[in-house]
Amino acid sequence: MIDRAIVQLDLDLSVIFYDLTAFVVHGAYTDSQHVDFGFAHNTPMDKRKFKVGLNVTPDGRILLQFGLWPGRTADIATVQKNMERLKRLLQRQGCSVQEALIVGDRANLDDKLALAYDDQHLRYLAGLRLLKKVHQALVWEPSDAQVYAQPLTAERGPQGYYGLLCQVLFQPKDSQCQVVHRGLVVLSGPMRTALRQSRATQLKALRHSLRDVAAQIGQPRLQTVKAVQRRANVTLKASPVGKLMRTEAYQDEQGQVQLRWWVDRDALHQVMQRDGRYLLVTNDSSLSPQQMLALYHRKDDVEKCIRIAKSQLQVSPIYVHKDERIEAVLLINMLALLAYSVLERQARQGGLQVTTRHIIDKLESLDVVETHCVDGSRLLRLAPVDEEQTVLLSVLAQVLSELRLPRWPHPFLAAGEDLPLALSPPWRDKTTV
Repeated sequence: MIDRAIVQLDLDLSVIFYDLTAFVVHGAYTDSQHVDFGFAHNTPMDKRKFKVGLNVTPDGRILLQFGLWPGRTADIATVQKNMERLKRLLQRQGCSVQEALIVGDRANLDDKLALAYDDQHLRYLAGLRLLKKVHQALVWEPSDAQVYAQPLTAERGPQGYYGLLCQVLFQPKDSQCQVVHRGLVVLSGPMRTALRQSRATQLKALRHSLRDVAAQIGQPRLQTVKAVQRRANVTLKASPVGKLMRTEAYQDEQGQVQLRWWVDRDALHQVMQRDGRYLLVTNDSSLSPQQMLALYHRKDDVEKCIRIAKSQLQVSPIYVHKDERIEAVLLINMLALLAYSVLERQARQGGLQVTTRHIIDKLESLDVVETHCVDGSRLLRLAPVDEEQTVLLSVLAQVLSELRLPRWPHPFLAAGEDLPLALSPPWRDKTTV
């Protein structure tokens, strides 16, 4: 069905977005090969889950492929298998593997995967986790002046994006193989602003907490310098900005225990220098810095598909317990997601700038009155519709007529012959007498 959608819609497969999500389940699932504990963003650690990898086109966010993974699987461990699946998909469609660009987040790249992309002759664009000192230096060592000198967007200042090209070396541990790919050190103005605002709020909260400690000095457990310093250290450790604050418990001239605190300006300056910076890497030398940034921002198209699947299509939470039923539920919901995205794409191409959810909500109250006559005929009448429903129905009629249903062979018909009315499916019956 997905293959047919690719052909029917003439989808562009030159760019493919890939990401993983986790679906929480309820129950023991002791015999399941799919369900297990594991880490996943925005899901509780104490809940079992399984993961699903989605490949999506930027043209209409159409689902191209999905894969089911056990809940314990690390996101980065799925990437090479996904490469193989995409290669088979592209080959089935007669597309050149070298012409496809896979776009993903930081879970799609490390030293081994950089070599694997080249070995598979696949182009990629991904963020990179700064786990190695050589990669950290690429991002953190350039001064703000150097980065600000290379704007990536027309907007400047706090809302602008800036980028500095670099060369990124990949060499897996215990290997002599290495490769150098193009990197782009990005400074995001909006991200920098958000991080600094959040840090200011956290520092304010930390000051309030330290004031509370100071106000409690003299109580049974806070009567000595050592005890007060220990409580202050605990307070710092509990704060996300505790490493930026220094404290000192001491005795004043009257012998009273006091507590003072101050911001470590050197540590704060170093952190602020790194705010909003991240590293993009690609093995595609034809991409400009502006294209790299724009494509990476569009990777959120997969997240939008995931939100639709989880909320509007209600694939989560999962209550079925057998693995084959989990697979069946997931398949049905992924096909529903495909239909959802196709309808929205085609409606927008027809001039309707609306979501499929809006179409469903608007037409949900629509009624068709069916009258059966004594002579066996039927009369179909549409209940009164408002102006927006009329426009929707008109555009959708055109959209659906362009999405021709495939013609399956019938044992009583010659090839290419239409079904007689008596054997037609219900949507083909247009009798109105």
